[in-house]
Amino acid sequence: MSFWTAGLASLLVVTGAEAQDRSTCAGIYCPQVRAADSAAELAPYIAAGKTWEQVKGQNTLVVKYYNRDGTLASTRTWLQSAYMQPVAGLPGKVAFAGQGTPTIALHGLVPCTRKGSFSFKGERFTCESFWQDRLSGNLFATQAVLCRAYTDQVDRPIQEATCIRADEGGGGRTVGGIVVDDALVGIGAAALERDAGGKPLRPDLAGAEKTGSAILAGAGR
Repeated sequence: MSFWTAGLASLLVVTGAEAQDRSTCAGIYCPQVRAADSAAELAPYIAAGKTWEQVKGQNTLVVKYYNRDGTLASTRTWLQSAYMQPVAGLPGKVAFAGQGTPTIALHGLVPCTRKGSFSFKGERFTCESFWQDRLSGNLFATQAVLCRAYTDQVDRPIQEATCIRADEGGGGRTVGGIVVDDALVGIGAAALERDAGGKPLRPDLAGAEKTGSAILAGAGR
């Protein structure tokens, strides 16, 4: 995160309307189309009247656990005194964790697969370092990360989920959330996991993957 600034936020964002095919969503893997839709859901975890800069890294991981019929079963929260970080060393996973939290693996996402190193925005990366850098950026400068998982993930050390991070507007006003899954796939840092038949586990992000693949292919050597 050496080069992260608030001014580079646009490099991490793929809006839900651009990235997701709503007709292919299934269950909890259908985050809000518009960022503003998640404002009320995120509001309880935002320090009233304060920006992310003023709370000095304090943030909250929220995981909402759902039954298979789509009803909410329970909610757990973990207060953090520092930003959460990517978790490396889990083959085929794009994951992060914080202080005392489970490891959250973004469902249906794998690291990008470009071989060797490449240049992107003036820095050199491999796919392993690229997804970690972009995920770090999404975990930075936010007061809350809200994830959804099914109840079979409760108490697992590694939990598969889809996540939204709080995104602030001017003056510390929370305008909604950015879907982290979309942001990583849409810039090429992550690709879609596929089943034995070659079908993506997240068909709703197929459009984002196409965009991200083009961006990654255009990155310099």
